Amino acid sequence: MLQPPGLEHLFNPGKVLRLKRQVYGLSQSGRVFYKLLAATMCDFGFKSVTDDDCVWRLKRCDSESIMATVVDDMIQVTNDDALLKEFNDFLRSRFTITDNGGFHQAMPDEVQLDRSASVSDADAERIHCVREGLG
Repeated sequence: MLQPPGLEHLFNPGKVLRLKRQVYGLSQSGRVFYKLLAATMCDFGFKSVTDDDCVWRLKRCDSESIMATVVDDMIQVTNDDALLKEFNDFLRSRFTITDNGGFHQAMPDEVQLDRSASVSDADAERIHCVREGLG
């Protein structure tokens, strides 16, 4: 290893620097970020779903939130806007975050969400099974 270019005058020749923490872009930085995110999610009260470490669930009385994470992106689904705001404020206290708006903004224009659509019995059963698996 060599000293970083431009810093040779700060250190003795032949000496190198030891990193005290991971740096973005290094092979372990994803793991370090996940551990930090997991600790943050647990601090707020989320629990990791058993089968998938990238899906988190929080249940408070009648409020429920499910968060799915992929690297440093997150999709939030909740039935309580106040809980969503509280969680986002909590995240902002620990990270610099960007809110890209509702889920519909992440979907292609040709996909339309129909909030008034009914759910079939088969779909309701699938949703029930998924929720039981999360429970």
